[in-house]
Amino acid sequence: MNENQRHILISNRKNISQDLMVEDVLSYLQSKFAINIDDVDVIKLQLTSREKVEKLISILLLKQSNYFGVFYSALKYAEYDHLAELLVNGLTSVIDHHDGGDEELASYDVILKNGGVPSLPQVFVKRNDCIQKVNNALCNLKSEGWVVLHGMAGCGKTVLAISALNNERMIHSCFPGGVFWINLGQINETRLLMKMQNLCLLLDLVHSNQRVPQNLEEARDRLRILFSHQHPRSLLVIDDLWSSSHAKYFNIHVRTLVTTRYSAVADQLLEDIYKVPVMEQLHLGQSRQILSQWVNISIPDLPKEADLIIEECKGSPLALSMIGALLKIHKNRWNYYLTQLREQKTSKVRSKVAYEYPSLYDAIAVSFNDLEEVIKKHYESMVVFEENSLIPSKTLEIYWELDEVETEDIMHELIEHSLATKTMLNGDNFYSLHGLNSGFLKERAKDLHLYHSTIVNKYESFFQNDFLLIKEDKYICWYFVYHLIHAGNYRKAVELLQDFSWLTFNILKVGPAHLIQDYYFVLKEAQSEEDKKNLTDMVRFFSVQSDILSVFQLEIDLIQLALCRPTSEFVYNLAKTSAQKIINSSDRIFYEWINHPQDITDTVLLTSKLHGDAVNYCSLSHNTTLAVSCSRDGMVKVWDYLTGAEKISFSGHDNDVKWCEFSFDDENIISCSTDKTIKVWNMRSSEEEICLRGHTDEVLCCRYSKNKKWIASTSMDKSLKIWEGISGKLYISFNDHTDVVNCCSFSNCSNLVVSCSNDCTTRVWNIKEKNMTLVCSSGDFCTSCIFSLDDQFIFTSCQRFVLKCSSKDGDLLEKIETASDILSMALSYNGKHMGLSHQNMCASVMDLSKSEVFNNYYGHSSWVNSINFSRDGSRIITASADGACKVWSVKDNMDVEEKLIPVFDVSFESGFYIVVGTNQKRIKLFSKEVLLHSSLPFLSEASVCKFANKYIAIGFQNGDIKILNWEDLSEKFDFRLHSLKVSCMSSSNDKLVVGSEDHCCSVWNLENGCLVTQFKGHENFVTKCAFLNESARVVSSSFDGKLKIWCSQTGSVFSTLHEDKDAVMSFFVSEEKNLLCLCSANGSFKVWSISDCVLKLTINDHKDVIRCIECSNDGTMIASGSDDGSVKIWNISTGKLCCECTPHDSWVTDLKFCNHNDLIMTVSNNLKLFNVKGVKLQTLNVKGNFLQYFKATPDLCCCVTIDNLGFLYIMQRLEKS
Repeated sequence: MNENQRHILISNRKNISQDLMVEDVLSYLQSKFAINIDDVDVIKLQLTSREKVEKLISILLLKQSNYFGVFYSALKYAEYDHLAELLVNGLTSVIDHHDGGDEELASYDVILKNGGVPSLPQVFVKRNDCIQKVNNALCNLKSEGWVVLHGMAGCGKTVLAISALNNERMIHSCFPGGVFWINLGQINETRLLMKMQNLCLLLDLVHSNQRVPQNLEEARDRLRILFSHQHPRSLLVIDDLWSSSHAKYFNIHVRTLVTTRYSAVADQLLEDIYKVPVMEQLHLGQSRQILSQWVNISIPDLPKEADLIIEECKGSPLALSMIGALLKIHKNRWNYYLTQLREQKTSKVRSKVAYEYPSLYDAIAVSFNDLEEVIKKHYESMVVFEENSLIPSKTLEIYWELDEVETEDIMHELIEHSLATKTMLNGDNFYSLHGLNSGFLKERAKDLHLYHSTIVNKYESFFQNDFLLIKEDKYICWYFVYHLIHAGNYRKAVELLQDFSWLTFNILKVGPAHLIQDYYFVLKEAQSEEDKKNLTDMVRFFSVQSDILSVFQLEIDLIQLALCRPTSEFVYNLAKTSAQKIINSSDRIFYEWINHPQDITDTVLLTSKLHGDAVNYCSLSHNTTLAVSCSRDGMVKVWDYLTGAEKISFSGHDNDVKWCEFSFDDENIISCSTDKTIKVWNMRSSEEEICLRGHTDEVLCCRYSKNKKWIASTSMDKSLKIWEGISGKLYISFNDHTDVVNCCSFSNCSNLVVSCSNDCTTRVWNIKEKNMTLVCSSGDFCTSCIFSLDDQFIFTSCQRFVLKCSSKDGDLLEKIETASDILSMALSYNGKHMGLSHQNMCASVMDLSKSEVFNNYYGHSSWVNSINFSRDGSRIITASADGACKVWSVKDNMDVEEKLIPVFDVSFESGFYIVVGTNQKRIKLFSKEVLLHSSLPFLSEASVCKFANKYIAIGFQNGDIKILNWEDLSEKFDFRLHSLKVSCMSSSNDKLVVGSEDHCCSVWNLENGCLVTQFKGHENFVTKCAFLNESARVVSSSFDGKLKIWCSQTGSVFSTLHEDKDAVMSFFVSEEKNLLCLCSANGSFKVWSISDCVLKLTINDHKDVIRCIECSNDGTMIASGSDDGSVKIWNISTGKLCCECTPHDSWVTDLKFCNHNDLIMTVSNNLKLFNVKGVKLQTLNVKGNFLQYFKATPDLCCCVTIDNLGFLYIMQRLEKS
C-alpha cells in the first residue's frame, strides 16, 4: 500500500471495526488471495467481533502486496457501501477480477500449454491445503523470488505444482506474462546447458538470429534478458531440481517455483525464498480415492485389503499410484502386493505409471546415492530404528560415537535430501524415518542383527551398565529390549526384564505400558517353559499394579510392591532376594504381606489411567485387543487393553464426552458429547470422518447398529435421533419422550431401537416404519436399556432393579433386585450374562438363566459409570468417575460370599491374635494368619471389636454388645442397652466403656456382666471413649463438639474440657506423660495437662478435618493427620512445626509413633512409613481403598489392617539376615 492508502485505512479503522462483521468478507478476500488459511485461523481466534476486524486490518497492512483495492471490493461485495465510501479517496483504480468469458479461458489454457506445463495425470487427488499454501506463496512473490516445494521421493510434488498452477485467477492476476516449465532431474552440466538452450528457444518470441548460448553463464544471462524484455510478470517452474550448483544458473531475477527433494537447494541465492514442505502422506480418504480411480471400483466397494495396503504405503502418493496401476492390470493381486509391502520389498513394487524410476526402491535410491560416502554409511546404520519411531539426537550420538554438532550436521543432510524428518519436542531434537525409507534400508541390509548388536554394545559401553547415569534418554526404555532380541541376545533381554534397577528406571521414565509390551514381545521368543512361566508372572504383576505405577511412578518401590504378591510367585521370590541384599547393606526398610491368600487369583487384569478426569464410558473392540474410553476431559482415547499403551487420542469434542464405542467392523469409533455433537472417527487415519449435528442439548448416548447402516443418539433435548451410518444424514427424530433420554440400543436385527428416559418409560421404535411400537412404564427414572440376544426381551435398569419385559407386548416378566443403583448395563456376546455398573463403586455380572449376580468386582473408588464384555466373554471392562478404566477376568463363582470387614482388633500380648467381623455377621479369630474359630451368625453386623482382658468384646450395628470367650468365641455376656450402633470401645482391667451413636456412653463390669453406669451428656454420636486414673474416670468425645471427663462410677461430669460447634473427631491420652490431645473437624487440635486440666497448646494449621492425633512415647512430639492428605509433626513444648509427612492421596485416618520415637506410620489409601524428619521410607499398597485404621507392634515391625475389599493384611518387616 502506498502512504495515502495506509493513512486512510488506519484513520478509519475504528469506524470499520464498529460496523463490519468480519465473516462477511473473509471468503471474498480468500478468493482474491488477500489472506490465506493461516490468516483466517488467527482472525477467528479473536474473542469479539471488533477484535476480529482489528486483526484483519493489521494483517492487510502487513501484506507485501497491495490489497487496498481488494478490501474495497470486498466491502462493496458484502453490501457495506457506507464503509466502502470511507476508502474511495485511496483508490487509483479498483480492480475486481470477475469470472472471464470463453476468450479468457482460452488464453489461460494457451498460457499453460505454451509454457510446457504438463497436464494433470489421469489419477490424482486434490490436496487443497497444500495447494492453497503454494498459491499464497506464489502470490506473495514480488518481481523476483523463489517458492521451494520440497519433500521426499514420491510425495507428489510435481502433481501439486501442476494443480497449483491450474488456477485461472492467479495466472491472470499474477503471471499474465506466462508460465514456463522445465524439468531437470539428476543431470550433468552438459545436459543442463542443453535444457537451458531449449528454454531460450521457447522464450525467444522475436526469433532473433542470435546463436544459442555456448556455456552455462551465457545461458543464464540470455534467460535473464528474455524474461525481462519479452516475458515480464511471468513464472519459471523448475521441476525436480537437485543441486544448488544448478540453482545458481537460474538466479535470473524472475519469479521461480521449484520442486525438489533438497529443501536447501536455493538457500545460497540472495533472493526472497518461501519454502513449502509437502506432507509425506495422504490421509485415508485421499488414499482410498487414488486406489478407487485406478481400479475403477467405488470407495465403499473396495476390498478390505485396500485399507491395509494404504496403511503399509503410509499414504505415499507414488506408492499408491504404483500399486493402483499394477492392480488395474492384475485385479486379483491385492493380497500379493500387500504381502510385498509388509515384507518391505520395495524393489518388488514395479512402476506401471509415467514415472522416471522403475520401482519404489529406485526412487529412494536416487536420493541415497546423492549422499557422501560417510553419510551413506551412517544412514545405512539407521536400519535398526523402527519406522516412524522418534529417535533422540543423544541416541544417534551414542550409536555413531559423534558429538552433538557432528550428529546434527549429518541429520541435516539427510533431512535436506528428504530421507529423514525432524521433530522438536520440549526443545529437544527427535528424528524419524518414513516407512518407505525404512523399507529401503532393510532391503539393502545384509546383516541386520550386526547393526542391532552395535547399538546395544555402544549403549552398554557408554553407560557401563549403570542405568542411573541415563538422564533424559527415553529411547533406551522404548527400544533396548527390542534391539537385544534382534541382536540375538535373548538371555540378556530376559535378565534385564528381571532386574529391578532396570525395571524401576523404565517405570520412572516411561511408565508401565511400554514395559508390559516388552514382556509380551520377549514372551513370543521364550526359549523354555520356565522362562515363559516367569515372564508371564512378571507381566501379571505389572498389569495388576499398572494404576499405581502410572499415577505414583515417582515414588513407587517395585521391590516393595512385589513383596506383597503371593509367596508362590516368581516375582515375590525375586523381590525378596533383592530386598534381602539391600537390607544387609543399607538402612532401607521393606515389609512383606505374610498372609497373602495363595488361592486368590487377580480379578483385575489391568488398570488404565490415561484420562485427566472422570471416565464416562469405555468399551472393547470386537476383533482386536483395543479399548476406547471417553472422559470429562473432552478426550476419546484408544488403547491396548493387554498393555495399557495409548494408541490414538481424539480431541475434536469441545466438552465432556459421554459415550464412545467401536463399530462392529472396528473400522470406526463413534462418540457423543455435551457439546451437542456426535462424531465418527476413522481408526486407520486417526481422523474425524463425520460430525453429526442436530441435537439442541447434551448428547448422552450414541450407538452403531450391527450392520453399520444406522446410528442412534439420545439427548437431554428429550429426543432419540436415527442417522444414516455412512453419510451421517439425519433419517428421523423421535420426540415422544417427555424428559431426558438417557440411553438407547439397537436390536440384533438392526431394525428396532429401544430407548429409556427420565420420563419413567422405555420405548421401542421401528426404524423403517418410523414409528413407536411399544411403551413400557417403570415407575422411576430409567438409566440403561438393552435387547436380549434373540430380541425377545428388553432389559431396563431402574434404580437398583433390572426389569425384564417382553419386546412384543411390553409385559413386565421379571424384576431383579441388585445391591445398588445401576448406572449402565451390557450383554455378553453369547447372551448368557449381563454386566451391571453401580453407584456403590462396584460392578457385577449376572447369570440371566438364574437371574442372580454371581460375581462382584470391587476396586474403583467412585461410581462405576459403564461396563462392557470382551467378545469371548473372558473379560469385562469398567469405567469410573475415579478416572480409571479396569479390565477384569470373568470366571464363574469367583465371588467369595463371606468377606472380612474393617472392624477388628489385634493383641500382640502373649501371642499374636486378630479378631475381626465379617459381612455375614460372624466373628472370626485368627492366630496370626491361621483361623482358629468362626462364630455362628449374630443378629447384626459388628461395628467394633476389642480384646478386653481375657475376653473379646463386640459392638454391633444394632447397639448390642456381646462378650465372647477367647477359647471358642462362645457368648459370655449379652449387654442390651444402646438403641443405635456401637461406635467405640475401650477396656481397662475388668471394666469396659462403650460409646454409641445414640449419644450415650456406658460402663460395664466384665466379671459379673453388670452395668456400672451410663452417661447421657452428649448431643450427638460418640466418636471415642477411654478410661483414666485406673478406670476411675472416662474421657469421651462426640460430634457435638464436646470433650467430657466423667466419673466412671456415678456418671457425673467431672469436666467439659472442650466445647465447640465443630465435631471432635478423636483424642489421645497419655497418663504417663500427663497429656490429653484432641483433634477437631475445624482443622485444629488442642493439648491439655490431665492432672490440672490446663490447656497447654492450640494449633490451627490444617486446611481440613483432622481425623487422628497421637503423641510420641517420650512426650516431645505430637502428630496430626488431616483430610487434606497431610501429616504434621509438632514440638509439644514450643508448638512449632517440626516437619510435614506428605503426600497422601486421601484422608489420613490413623497414625502411630514407633516406641523409639524415630518412625511414624500413617494410613490413608495405603500405609506409609516416615522418619520423624518427614522423609518417606516406604509405602505399603493394598488391593482396595479406604483403610480406616491399623494396629501395630510398638516398634512398627508388624502391622495389621483390612481394606474395603475384605483383605486382611499382616505386614511383617524384613530383618537383616
